Amino acid sequence: MSVYGFAITIALSGINLATTRIVAEEIAVGKKNVVTIVAKDGSGFYGTKTAKFELTGVKLTADKFEVSGIADAVYTGEAIEQSELVVNDKRAEAPVALVEGEDYEVAYAKNINVGTATVTVKGINAFTGTLKKTFKIAAIDASAEGAVVKVNIPKQTYTGKKLTPAAEITVNGVALTTKD
Repeated sequence: MSVYGFAITIALSGINLATTRIVAEEIAVGKKNVVTIVAKDGSGFYGTKTAKFELTGVKLTADKFEVSGIADAVYTGEAIEQSELVVNDKRAEAPVALVEGEDYEVAYAKNINVGTATVTVKGINAFTGTLKKTFKIAAIDASAEGAVVKVNIPKQTYTGKKLTPAAEITVNGVALTTKD
């Protein structure tokens, strides 16, 4: 659960707020919110006052938030995501971790093939803005000690002509394609 929330403080000059009742629908970041202050019976006050306001989220910026746990990876033939990704709020005395799905969403780009992949962290609910980080996807080293290379060439029938069979090649259990 996210540690972030917000409280509304209403300050009216010379009025004891204990004599009022505050009525509000769901209050949310990024929407027009309405709050109504209603005088309590016997308080010496009468009537209501309605105020409209909009809460803005805290913008994710590199100087206030840190994305960590991003590690380079080796090609697997499938989308690679970062299982150790953490987003910390650096504004607090001790860093506070944001909660994925409550405070931010994560999206990936170019995270399948060898090259540079991008992680985008997008603020949601009480947060806005985006932070981007990159990681490298390295090629599989088929010549490395301990690498297991398997080549499967289906049986061919001699036809008297040149044959070009489709070979199935795996390195450490990862199937290579003609792009590899």
